[in-house]
Amino acid sequence: MKQLLTAIGIGTILLLSRCSKEDFLNTKPEDYLVIPETLEDFQALLDNDRWMNGITTGTGGPNPSMGEVGSDNLFFPDVNYVQVPISQQNVYTWQSNIYSPGSVYDWEVPYRVVFYSNVVLEGIGKMKYDPSKSEAYNNIKGAALFFRSSTFYQLAQVFASRYEKDKAESSLGIPLRLQSDVNILSTRATIKDTYDRIISDLKASISLLPLVPVVKTRPSKPATYGLLSRVFLAMENYDESLKYADSCLAINNSLMNYNELPNTTYPIQRFNSEVIFASALIGEPYHYITLGRIDTILYKSYSEFDLRKSAFFRVIAADGYMRFRGSYNGSSVNFAGIATDEIYLNKAECLARMGSIDQALDVLNRLLKQRFTSEGFEPVVGTNANQVLGLILEERRKELVMRGLRWTDLRRLNKDDQFAKTLTRVVNGISYSLPPNDLKYTLPIPYEVVSMTGMIQNER
Repeated sequence: MKQLLTAIGIGTILLLSRCSKEDFLNTKPEDYLVIPETLEDFQALLDNDRWMNGITTGTGGPNPSMGEVGSDNLFFPDVNYVQVPISQQNVYTWQSNIYSPGSVYDWEVPYRVVFYSNVVLEGIGKMKYDPSKSEAYNNIKGAALFFRSSTFYQLAQVFASRYEKDKAESSLGIPLRLQSDVNILSTRATIKDTYDRIISDLKASISLLPLVPVVKTRPSKPATYGLLSRVFLAMENYDESLKYADSCLAINNSLMNYNELPNTTYPIQRFNSEVIFASALIGEPYHYITLGRIDTILYKSYSEFDLRKSAFFRVIAADGYMRFRGSYNGSSVNFAGIATDEIYLNKAECLARMGSIDQALDVLNRLLKQRFTSEGFEPVVGTNANQVLGLILEERRKELVMRGLRWTDLRRLNKDDQFAKTLTRVVNGISYSLPPNDLKYTLPIPYEVVSMTGMIQNER
């Protein structure tokens, strides 16, 4: 008889403490899954959109959202701010201590994905290999490696300091949970080990995954190439980021023409041609989606001919501010997956940083031509690498708003005086600021996790 595993009960304590397996298995479930034994079982586990992607649930996915709350993409009007939970207020105003008692979703939900991925990898590793089912076996193994690596990367963007090559061997990364056994105590890997694991597992998945997935909630070769481009960009390894951007775009280089978008509440369709891998930011416990408003300076930076201005934003009659509606999920749930527009921008930035400014502008203008009215589009021009790089980063800011990418971009760009930025807020007449390179760009490990495991806390 198959045992039952709780889906909801895989939280901070269960994942990262010495709780007994018996207690874990006997936790009362809100929802449950059968421990998989067949390839069909393993595929069904990875296809559980509610936990692995969060595209169709209406409540969001597994990717941390606190970076969006702390970034300069949005603000809370004072009347809305008082409705936001205390922990989110603390993230928004960059407090040293941010958590209230209770769940820390940005930690627990991603580590549930890691747990499921490990269950799959261990399970298929124990199966007797059947050559007639090699394609299914490879797809499942590759997908589990992808999901785990993607989640490790997302966690590292908020719970570990930014990647710096000269400090990577001494700086603390995240716990790399590589086994499903909840009795194994978690410890933090170094930044180097964290990124080495992410990259090695993604590279291992390339040969296992298909060129075109059955559905876009499943990983694929181009999704892996795109994620590797994202990872290497965060590491400032522009040669590798460019290489994988090219590999991704060689398979899918589609761009939507925004002139053809419908005038609907959410004009950008779910699973549109630009989407390579669909995944979402955590949404349900966060109030930034309904109460947050788009930064006014950001909104004003869009030209009247820029179709993103209407596709991405709609005015809220009650306060006159703009709310985001441009998710590639086609809903209020914010997209955090892999899409071609991001990969074009990765490529353009890498080319500019490597001195190929004409090629960089060609890539950027190919994207922007699909974002402006036909009569309003004028190709971007530049005369030197720094100028072109600045233009590309401005467009990256406008194109990838509310994708869960801005926090990472702020962290990496703050190292360059040309692009470093001090974030500021005024809440109920009180000013708050986050200087470049501040320790508060790394969020604290949940206090209960530190207490239970003894792992080292991040400095704030």
